[in-house]
Amino acid sequence: MRILIKGARVLDPGKQDGIKTILIEGQTIAAVLDPSDPVPGGEANLDVVNADGLVLVPGLMDIHVHLREPGHEYKETIATGTAAAARGGFTAVCAMPNTQPVNDNAQVTGFILERPGLLKVPGCIRWVRSPEGRPGASCRNTGYAAGWDRSGIR
Repeated sequence: MRILIKGARVLDPGKQDGIKTILIEGQTIAAVLDPSDPVPGGEANLDVVNADGLVLVPGLMDIHVHLREPGHEYKETIATGTAAAARGGFTAVCAMPNTQPVNDNAQVTGFILERPGLLKVPGCIRWVRSPEGRPGASCRNTGYAAGWDRSGIR
């Protein structure tokens, strides 16, 4: 499938900021063109999207989300939180550790990784919290801790 997005303001900090035409072939961005440039392979058999007045940006990352699962599923679940993030254009989220139990060991991490909906956002990182409030005190055994946070520590 070939898709041509015409007239979008492409905003990619440090790389692009202007009105462009984007050619997508399959799941790959095949070309980023100026509006006057010819389309490689011609314009036949293309699905054309008019994006005049719209902004096209790389996937966004939210480094402070509260997915609440496990322990507070009545507020939000991994499935509902990541679905909302994906719908809003976020391709990565970092979930805060204010869950019950806290994500500070491999068993909780394993539970989180197996939850339905986790993969709706391509990148999902869990912040972990040490019960002592110190980095690394008990976070070493989670198997994938990408960050440390003091959320919820009083």
